[in-house]
Formats: sequence, C-alpha cells, structure tokens
Amino acid sequence: MRIWKKEISPAILAKNHSNTATEHLGLEFLEVGDDFIRGRVPVDHRTRQPYGLLHGGVSVVLAETIGSCGAHYSCPPNQRAVGLDINANHLKSATSGWVTGTARPVHIGKSTQVWQIDMHNDAGELTFAPDHAREGARTVDVEDDDRKFVLARQRDRGGVHDARRHVPEHGLGQTDLQLGGRLRPGPPLSRSFAPTELLYPNG
Repeated sequence: MRIWKKEISPAILAKNHSNTATEHLGLEFLEVGDDFIRGRVPVDHRTRQPYGLLHGGVSVVLAETIGSCGAHYSCPPNQRAVGLDINANHLKSATSGWVTGTARPVHIGKSTQVWQIDMHNDAGELTFAPDHAREGARTVDVEDDDRKFVLARQRDRGGVHDARRHVPEHGLGQTDLQLGGRLRPGPPLSRSFAPTELLYPNG
C-alpha cells in the first residue's frame, strides 16, 4: 500500500537536498517505492575516516536522511516531521564503492513514527544493523510551528543517546521503554516523576 501523502520521487528528494550536507557527501537518492526510500553514499575521500573506512557518522547521515524523508513525505500536507532519536549498530566496514540504505516504516502513528534503515555494501553484506538502526520522528502541524520550535528540535536530533531529554514530551510509557531498554530495567512508572528522579536512579 502506498504510504506517501505528498508528491515524492528521487528527483524531488535530490532537489530538496541541494546545497546541503548530504549533497556535499555525495549522497544519491535511488528509488522511492510504495513504502520505502532507497539511497546510497560513496566510500571515498569525502566520507572515509583516517583508517580508510567509511566514517560511522556518514552511515548515520544516510540513515537520518532517508528516514527523515520517509517520515516527512508520509505526513499529511499540513504537517512536517522532525527527528527525535536514532540508534545505530555498525556491523561491517566498507573501504570502497557504495553503501546503500533502505528505509521502511515500522510504525506510522498520528504524532510519532519509527523507521528502520538497513544498509548494505556492494557485495550485498549488511553493514548497518536492522532492528537497531531506527529513525524516530515527531510530526508537527505546520500552522503551529515556528522557527524556535524547529531549531530546538533540530538541535536535539544530535543528542540521540539522552532519553531524559524526551521525558516531558512523550509521557511515562515512552520514558519507561527508553530507560529500561537503553540503561537498565527499573520498576514500572506508575506515578509522575521529576526529571531528577529519573536521572539519578538510572545513572
């Protein structure tokens, strides 16, 4: 089933990313299916780290880019998506050629989405772990959106390992999931907690 709510194609995605970090890194949008986006990034002087391997951060840029595009274009026309969280496991290095990523939705809700991104090298080997490479996004009504709100959310996109940052927005159920999964299991959250009460017991 086609999930897109806005006009989308590889050409549209490429145009929208002109003069951005993704263009600088040589990222290419390859395909838009009914429920996925596929893109790739070269392994060359722009994207390697000092050991000659594809920089892990570049893999995350690819995941963030195609996952965010998926979230945005599956929102209604009066909404946009801003990133909340991204988790990544690097399984295999790449030293040349291309690394190709495919983003598919795990969950599309009224206000949040989760996208899974798989990446493979030219030999078809998995380089970026499924089930762990996920882009979380929050949809925002454009008419309620202002510059300060967007900039604040954009700043938070880099702080993806700080689940505490999202406590006020997502409620206790999401907090319990993130703290239990990322830090260590705790008791069920059955009452309201101050941020410091969540911070210190969970390290």
